[in-house]
Amino acid sequence: MEMNDNGSYLRQTRWHGIMYICICNGVTQRDIRRCVEQGMGTMSDLQRELGVGAGCGQCACAAKEALQEARREQCEFGEALQPV
Repeated sequence: MEMNDNGSYLRQTRWHGIMYICICNGVTQRDIRRCVEQGMGTMSDLQRELGVGAGCGQCACAAKEALQEARREQCEFGEALQPV
């Protein structure tokens, strides 16, 4: 396990390439990407849909980074961005 800057732990399993962002709710980077693909673009959207940041709160910074990355990736394919 790797510790994030804010003290939360991130785990990447080698066999699936899954990055866990929120351990409390089992939220992965892939889950966040799916939400962005469905039109969600804010931390409030992620909290409502996935519960990210609603438990211990240690994942909030990592979730915001994953959200921004997913939005950048989406932008590369011509999708419009909304503020985080």
